[in-house]
Amino acid sequence: MILEFQSYNHDAVSVALQLRIIKGFWITLDSVLSTKETFADDAHPVPVITLFAPQTVGRDIPIVLVAHGFTAHSRWGFYPYVCSSLSKDAAVLMVDFSMNGYARTHDVDTEAFAQNTVSREVDELSNLIKRIRRTPECYIPMEVCKSLSRHVHILGHSRGASVSLLAALVSDDITSVCCWSPVADFMRFSQRQCDEWRKTGFRPATSDTASGLRSNVLYLDDIERNRERFRLATLLKQSRFPVHVITGGQDMVTTPRSIEKAVAESFRTDVKVNIIPTAG
Repeated sequence: MILEFQSYNHDAVSVALQLRIIKGFWITLDSVLSTKETFADDAHPVPVITLFAPQTVGRDIPIVLVAHGFTAHSRWGFYPYVCSSLSKDAAVLMVDFSMNGYARTHDVDTEAFAQNTVSREVDELSNLIKRIRRTPECYIPMEVCKSLSRHVHILGHSRGASVSLLAALVSDDITSVCCWSPVADFMRFSQRQCDEWRKTGFRPATSDTASGLRSNVLYLDDIERNRERFRLATLLKQSRFPVHVITGGQDMVTTPRSIEKAVAESFRTDVKVNIIPTAG
């Protein structure tokens, strides 16, 4: 396990924390304390964890795991801001999945990205949850561990939301899962697209083909084999923990209609759904 301990001084006069905007979207965070420890070799990749330490250490501090979405990583977009905000009342662990292409480098690793699958990320997150339950001190400073509660929450965005639900289903004692724009059905490709995917051996991950990001046939095999298991309606139906789903009213990928349909098909009346009208 590679740990990046981020300990922030939230005093307004502190200049230890610097936010540098790179290329308009990419954000890096520097802090007073930043150390890394490696617990696995590159032949057995594991997630990279960034700790956003609680701003105040009191009693019964919960743990919040944050799982990024497809083509994203811990330094992408709003994640650092969200994690920093959540750390006002919690120990926040931002998860960089090992094959997201950015976990071990600031330059994209397209080969690692190409081999990633949903099932791989589920295994990584569920194993992480088990380790946190057994030995939280491996990820969180001991002085904070002494004040931890038993509550572990997961916040997942996009594909990370579905991964969070899947991991929570095979993990013990997850307090709640919050899903931002979860994927209702991973199998969103036509037969022609799937045939072309298998013919070429890969599919570009985004419309920006110059980025080199692509998904190999392994990804297609995974979502075909687990289509029903990965469906949002199935995940909600099987879960027994509280779930809060949030999506944008203008989201063209995770549409409000697909969310409402999945919740209805799950027959769960206690799933909280919030649709932000003007968000995309």
